[in-house]
Amino acid sequence: MQKELVSICIPTYNRENYLKRAIYSAINQTYSNIEIIITDNGNGSPALSSLLKKYRFIRYFKNSTNIGSVANLKKAASYAKGEYIKFLLDDDVLKPKCIEKMIEAMRISPKIGLVMAPLEIIDENGNKIEPIFYGVKRMKYLYKYLKGDKLVNGKDALNDFLTRIYPCCVPTGIMIRTDLYNKLGGFKERFSYIADLELCMNFATRSNFYYIDEMLSSWQYSTSSETVSILHKKGIDPSLFYKLTKAYGKSCDVNLKKAFLFASKRTAINIFAGLKTLNMSLIVDTIKTIYNNDPYLSNKLALPFELLFEVVKAEK
Repeated sequence: MQKELVSICIPTYNRENYLKRAIYSAINQTYSNIEIIITDNGNGSPALSSLLKKYRFIRYFKNSTNIGSVANLKKAASYAKGEYIKFLLDDDVLKPKCIEKMIEAMRISPKIGLVMAPLEIIDENGNKIEPIFYGVKRMKYLYKYLKGDKLVNGKDALNDFLTRIYPCCVPTGIMIRTDLYNKLGGFKERFSYIADLELCMNFATRSNFYYIDEMLSSWQYSTSSETVSILHKKGIDPSLFYKLTKAYGKSCDVNLKKAFLFASKRTAINIFAGLKTLNMSLIVDTIKTIYNNDPYLSNKLALPFELLFEVVKAEK
């Protein structure tokens, strides 16, 4: 049986040491038919020259300017020649059997467009950690969605995305079909920080998912990373989660009231960031956005109690 080509796409920006670690985790996969695509938003990576000479399946592209993280991710995917795309952020790591197990899941059915698995959390040295998110919630891993491996109907996944939990999101934790990615138009830069979330939701409208109940990759938690900075300091554009709800709320049989409450709870993450950084402007803007975008008065009245419940639940 001929092995399908997998394109491992690695967008990077001035993190050469982490990048080399990520590349070696891709090279050392038990699945051999891969290409590695690196798109560089930074100052270049001269130390990679030996790797590029040794491994001809690594393709490196230096952007003339910093085009932004979402555009760089999209550009990496645009070079993919493989049947499948496996994303790998430059400070993350793949477990050795990641590609092999995700390919096996893809082969179950051509209707599976996306394969997902939870991620362990590591520090800058690659050690497993359990950081505190939003000042209250200890995170043991990311995207632990189900118990056991399971085929997930796309509409069911979309309903969960809209109303209660994200089955997946971080690009390092997923593998997708290249042809469907291209049909859907890839990452949409207008969704900014949550463009990866929007992509997964878009896939759920056109395909089924497969969940592998095993940590097949590692996501690096660093106080200097863009993700952590946005979540804990800068905050997210408070209108984005409502844009997702409005865009996909009619794509499945979803309880819109519940969907808007979930969007409000996600938007309220900014309040935690504002309290931590004493940024009153962020807090006020977030509250205004919730008031103006959630059409249900009962949601607005229930939100403080919902958030309190989340905090209590997180501390257990």
